Amino acid sequence: MSKAIAKGKEVIVEVPNTPGAAADVLDALGEAKINVYGMVGYADLADSSRGWVHLVCKDAHEARKVLSQAGFRAQVKDVLVANVNNKPGQLADMMKKAAGRGVNLDHLYGSAVGKTGVIVFSTRNLGRAMKALGT
Repeated sequence: MSKAIAKGKEVIVEVPNTPGAAADVLDALGEAKINVYGMVGYADLADSSRGWVHLVCKDAHEARKVLSQAGFRAQVKDVLVANVNNKPGQLADMMKKAAGRGVNLDHLYGSAVGKTGVIVFSTRNLGRAMKALGT
C-alpha cells in the first residue's frame, strides 16, 4: 500500500482560461521563493473563460497570501498526501479501500518517477480517508 500518508494543504487558484495563466501563478510563487511540489490545472467545464490550478507547496498559507497580492483568487484546502510505490494496481487498491469505507473523493492528482509516486487526495472526510488509505 502507501509508504506514508499525511495531512497536507493545497492552494486552489482561480485563473482566466488564457495562455500563460498558469505561468503567471508560478511566476508569482517563484518570485516569492515558494517551491511547488505538485500541481494540476484545468479549464472550468461550466465556464470555459476560467480555469483552476491546484498546487501543493511547503507553506500553503503564504502561497495564498502571495497569490492574493498578485490579484488571484486563492484558497487553502486540507488534503491527504500519499507517498506510494509506483506499481500496477497501486492506485486502484487505494481507491477500493477508500470506497469500502464510504469515502468519496472530490479530486485527486499525482505523479510518479521511478519506483515512487505522490498522490494528493481531496475529500470532505479526511479522518475516514486517512484511516482507509493509511492501512
